[in-house]
Amino acid sequence: MTRLAILWHMHQPFYQDLATGEHALPWARLHALKDYRGMVDVLEAFPAVRATFNLVPSLVRQVDDYAAGAGTDRLLRVGLTPADMLTADDRAFLVANGFHASFERLIAPHPRYAELHAAREQAAGWTATDLRDLQVWHKLVWMDPDQRRTDPRLVGLAGRGRGFSEDDKAALHAAEMEWLRSTVDAYRRALERRQVEISTSPFYHPILPLLCDTDAHLAAHPDAARPARPFRHPIDAREQLARAVRFHRARFGAPPLGMWPPEGAVSNLVVPIVAAEGLGWMATDEGVLARSMGEDLPRDGDGLPLRADVLYRPYEVQAGGARVRVLFRDHALSDRVGFLYQSWQASHAVDDFLWRVREGARRFSEREPGQDPVITVVLDGENAWEHYEGGGRLFLRELYGRLQAATDIRTVTMAEAASDGARPLPSLFQGSWIHADFYIWAGHRDDQRAWSQLSGARAAYDERAPFVPAAARDRAYEELLIAEGSDWFWWYGDDHSSPQDREFDEQFRRHLRHAYEALGLVAPAELLETNITTGAAPPLAGGVMEPAE
Repeated sequence: MTRLAILWHMHQPFYQDLATGEHALPWARLHALKDYRGMVDVLEAFPAVRATFNLVPSLVRQVDDYAAGAGTDRLLRVGLTPADMLTADDRAFLVANGFHASFERLIAPHPRYAELHAAREQAAGWTATDLRDLQVWHKLVWMDPDQRRTDPRLVGLAGRGRGFSEDDKAALHAAEMEWLRSTVDAYRRALERRQVEISTSPFYHPILPLLCDTDAHLAAHPDAARPARPFRHPIDAREQLARAVRFHRARFGAPPLGMWPPEGAVSNLVVPIVAAEGLGWMATDEGVLARSMGEDLPRDGDGLPLRADVLYRPYEVQAGGARVRVLFRDHALSDRVGFLYQSWQASHAVDDFLWRVREGARRFSEREPGQDPVITVVLDGENAWEHYEGGGRLFLRELYGRLQAATDIRTVTMAEAASDGARPLPSLFQGSWIHADFYIWAGHRDDQRAWSQLSGARAAYDERAPFVPAAARDRAYEELLIAEGSDWFWWYGDDHSSPQDREFDEQFRRHLRHAYEALGLVAPAELLETNITTGAAPPLAGGVMEPAE
């Protein structure tokens, strides 16, 4: 029997400014509306199907903030402002930011929204009616696709299409708040019925090996440049994970069993940190397995693994006097769900997915007769779906229905997948899910400058913290932990870019400035200047996992 472990990773950067309470960007709220609850709800109709959801604590904290009515962001505020009371600046902001959605899937199918999009492209004049319709449509397409089909309020708005009123906006916001308030509880219910495992990641989604030592980047690139001031604080790696486990226990009533390390980034130094928090498993990419073993894991012309017997099993790594089970995701299969199937008919996509699972399992059995393969699929649980027909629900229902009916495939949680049949792995190569290295986060001069700034702020904390009040010390450390998140470094350099690059850069430097301020120190002048020195690459949607080449 083939065991198939699917993990959906739910994550957005921590957008909140602790000084103002404002969320700098709206993505945590928007994905909570469109993806997070719906992703777990769709499983309920397929009780025999099991899956794992990795909920990053900093994301849950932001969703909780919005659900409590405390969270706000500029797009939310501008979207709720009466259209005839919008300032000129707000009007320009709404027109510039009211179309952040897939044109093909979320804008073009709705005539009025497409009409407004064309008007924006033509720089046409905007009436209060136009602006109000835009306020409604942007929020409406970011609502859960199943909710848009079944909630009478949303069905009515979509059916009318135009000429919305302020009362319509209020009704839509009420639906938004109901959905936000129910999101995390939907995961608790799925956990209580034992259909899902909820795993975690270090609190603010940092790259743990780089927190331990930024020279981890040199494992794959020994001649690479280094930050002027390297960062070496394994205590922060431990604190990030300890906070995550405490938060998870408080929010879900039990500690997590395992974790997805941010960006699948692992090293031997991470193993005792993970084990010390009572986590039995972690997962990363097949590229890390190949480099750990010192051999290739080749694929044939169909993209199927030639060494399925190596890839499709759990491993146990012993390092630093500790042991942790490690699962290695099938990179190609995960990427097909994340990036390829969005343009396919759902039934054809699932045909292809299941053929690959079965063929991979057959190849495993040829080399390991009598043993059960463990096939691991890990990918974002949010960013792909706006590019799928029906928000991905058609694909997911087809997939879950076929898996539930299968007699040769059993879906399992990650903890179940890691529970037996593990093979010893002497050492873990220091790498991530992209190219089994850390170039994305430490390889460009902009990354290295940011790490030097973070290291400088961390040194200032160590020197000054004993002499400031506890509240100020705690505030400074919190700002540093936030600045350690992987996302700020993701957008530096020439490898990734988004329309919000400068906003991400400003958020990173702002957190460091706030840390200095909490310590009673003047922040270095360089923290007032951008770290971006390279031109923008072709834009990507905020927070998306890009397939490795």
